[in-house]
Amino acid sequence: MSRALVGNEARPPSIDTAELMPPRSRPMSRFLSLFLVLSLLTGAAAAQPAPTPTPAPPPPAPIAPPPSLPADETAPIGQPISLPEALQLAVRQSPDLALASIDVEIARAQVLASTGVDDWLLAAGLTLGGGRLNGSDLAVTTVLSGDLTRSLASGGTLAFHAEAEVDDIFHTDNTFFTDKASVSFNQPLWRGRGRRFARADQAQARAAANVAALAVEARATTVVRDVILAYWDLVFAHRDLAIRKSSLALALERRRITQATIKAGSGADAELLAVEQIIATREEEIIASELAIADDSLALRQLLAIEIGPGAIEIAADAPLAVEPRSVDVDALLARAFAANPELTTLAAQETGATIEVEVTENGLLPQLDLSLSVGPTGAGDNPGDAAANLVKFDTFAAGATLEYSQALGKHGATGAHRAARARRERIRIDLNGVRLQIASALVRSVKVLESADKRIALAERAATLAEKNIAAELARLNLGKATNFDVLQRQDELKQAQLRRVRAIVDWHKAAATISSLTGDLLGEWGVKLDR
Repeated sequence: MSRALVGNEARPPSIDTAELMPPRSRPMSRFLSLFLVLSLLTGAAAAQPAPTPTPAPPPPAPIAPPPSLPADETAPIGQPISLPEALQLAVRQSPDLALASIDVEIARAQVLASTGVDDWLLAAGLTLGGGRLNGSDLAVTTVLSGDLTRSLASGGTLAFHAEAEVDDIFHTDNTFFTDKASVSFNQPLWRGRGRRFARADQAQARAAANVAALAVEARATTVVRDVILAYWDLVFAHRDLAIRKSSLALALERRRITQATIKAGSGADAELLAVEQIIATREEEIIASELAIADDSLALRQLLAIEIGPGAIEIAADAPLAVEPRSVDVDALLARAFAANPELTTLAAQETGATIEVEVTENGLLPQLDLSLSVGPTGAGDNPGDAAANLVKFDTFAAGATLEYSQALGKHGATGAHRAARARRERIRIDLNGVRLQIASALVRSVKVLESADKRIALAERAATLAEKNIAAELARLNLGKATNFDVLQRQDELKQAQLRRVRAIVDWHKAAATISSLTGDLLGEWGVKLDR
């Protein structure tokens, strides 16, 4: 019995307790069994430790609304130069303007030189001669002469001649004195007749001087316009940097808040990765903006002809980001541009000079027909007094008239010169028409840019305002756990882009306004730039 029990410890046989008990004890056993089960369950429950309550997560760190972005108040880096100061430097130091001014001086000198044709020409001469008379007498002749000549505006020449002659015959000791005076007039009757052709050199010199002066104005307008455009590009570069720095500051603040949230145990490490990525991107954008400032500063320094070197690279360009209401009448602007544009007026002056050349070369095709007239008395005597007295008596005088005709057979030289002159004028006219089309196109395009810039400014300002509100809303959603850092950072990028679009629109407006003024010839007057004429 005992061996059988020991051998079956691992698997004891199942026993039905109801069959082992006598019939009268089964109800009591059921109550005892129920009591035992309840006791065991109660004891097991009492033996288990009480569950530890899960601590409530700490509330997220309070998130302040995004700070305002005073990009307009951010001081640019570099040497501060205002736009009026930049224009003064450009006008005073521009090599192109200096060269154009030298061209004006040269042209003015040529105008003065062309008036030399109206100067009186004084000439004097002394002639000695001698020989034998009749094989034995030695004769010596001394002639003192003077001429006063002047070219006439009609194309002719007026000349006065005076002459005193002394004849000495040494063998006979005789001396004879002869005085002569005459006035002569030469006038072309065909080719070269009239002031229009006789003074063509003066007209061409004045036209060239006018071209040189207008070229200075055109060059000054170009220099001033280029400086204004370059200055506003630099203003944008500085504002671009300021906006991107402000955007980086927002991302850095978001990283600080995210790190605090993760440290408190209510944030995930993945939230910080998105912030770090945006910070790296915005830092890279700042580097590119700083490079753009350096490039634009160097370009402006070249236009201003100022020093470039260590410590003299960046220029702090700053101007109010505001626009003035401006009514635009395209037809009126086109009419003014066609009448006063410096480049057009310069080409018109060149056409005037070319037309003079065409007229002169056309006149050169005519034959030469000149009339010459001369008259004058002669006085002779044994002494200088008698010779002079007889001269004024007009007892002896001489007069003459000459008509000369000449013509080149074939006229190759005159024909070639005339054709070349006409071709040069035609080329100027073609340039003039081409420039008119370019000016019209540029003016209309600038007006469109100006008008669109007004609309873009208003839209960008509205977009920036809405972006700030969206950031605040996204932060509120983030506090409620309904948004992520990525959503907040995306809203910050939208704010940055809206601010950049606003600045770009304002800069485009000012650049378009400067271009319009340069095309209509009003730019120099608007900025008080005066040139020496």
